[in-house]
This record gives sequence, structure tokens and C-alpha cells, in this order.
Amino acid sequence: MLLSSHFFVFILLNFKGVLSAKCSKKIPENNHGRKPTLEIKKAQAPQKNTLAITIPVYSPEWSYQFTYHVNAFLDDTWCAIMSTTNSQVQHGEYGYRAPAIYLNNPQRYFSITNAVNGDKIHKELFQGLIANTSYDIEFHQRYKSGGVYTYSIVVNGDVIHTVDNNQAVQFYNVKIWLSDPWHRACDGNISNFKFTHFF
Repeated sequence: MLLSSHFFVFILLNFKGVLSAKCSKKIPENNHGRKPTLEIKKAQAPQKNTLAITIPVYSPEWSYQFTYHVNAFLDDTWCAIMSTTNSQVQHGEYGYRAPAIYLNNPQRYFSITNAVNGDKIHKELFQGLIANTSYDIEFHQRYKSGGVYTYSIVVNGDVIHTVDNNQAVQFYNVKIWLSDPWHRACDGNISNFKFTHFF
């Protein structure tokens, strides 16, 4: 009787272990089965004027995911990590940042911008950056309904901003830079970079 009760406890513990292993599986990415258009796994330091890819026709639905490691803060006020630019528009026009992420060194925050609802630089800040620290970053724009797209920013698994974009636009000849041609590159590394284009 004692042996059978020990055996029952052993079976129960193993069953719980199997259940917890199944429950801890990572939730799959919601990319409609699309493979990334651009994927960079190995860590690399952003460099000024580094063009990663040119997209001839840029859908209003897209996703960017990457890990950014802040090595240190620079003397410059601003530095660039990544920028997506519609090369057919001028500086400051709608689509000039679609999207982009910069770092403010003195105040130690990410500035993530995108073309949203007619605002050419729709901005969201993520504050409290720490040197020698990695941040998992995702920004995506997904179709909702009736020509409306939902734009969201996720940092370290937390949604820090989400808004319906009623003026999501299809752009042409879009360039993705790591970092950009105009600013000093930040002192850090990008890894596990995935750009997925739903077109």
C-alpha cells in the first residue's frame, strides 16, 4: 500500500511537470505565417549611413522586432538606432519617419516616431534607460478594419503605446537604415532584428 501511494505521488509530480512545460511555451508571433523580409541575428553596432534594405512598395502593415543593447551614452543630444524613410518625401514630410527610433543621451530615453493620423512625427518616449542594458523592442502596424491600422509599441514585453492610425499610407522606395545618414550612431548593438512586411 505504501509503495503504491509513493508511485501515485511520483506519477502526479511528473504529470504536473509535463503540464507546466506545455504551459510555459512561448506564444507564437502573429505574423500571418509570413517570414521576415529582413533578418539579422548576429549583434552589430549601428553605423551612420548604413542602408539595410530598400523596399520598392512599402505596405501600411509591418512589424519590427529587435534587441537593442545600450553600451553607453554619448555627448551628443541625439543619436540614431534605426530609421525607415520614404525617400520620395522631403525632411519633415509625412512618411519621413515610418517608423524610426532615436536615443536622447542627456535625458536617457528612446524616442520612437511614426507617421500617424496626419502627424508626420507621432512620438512616444520610453524613459529611464540604463547603460550596459538590453531592451527588447517591437513596433508594429496591423490592419484592423475599414482602412484603419493599429500602431503599437512594445518594450520588454509591455505595450507602452497603441493607437488607431486612420492615415496609414502605402509608401514607395522606402529605405531602412541602421542607423541613418544624418545623425551619429548610438553606442550600442542591435541583434535578433526582424522586419516583416505584409504585402
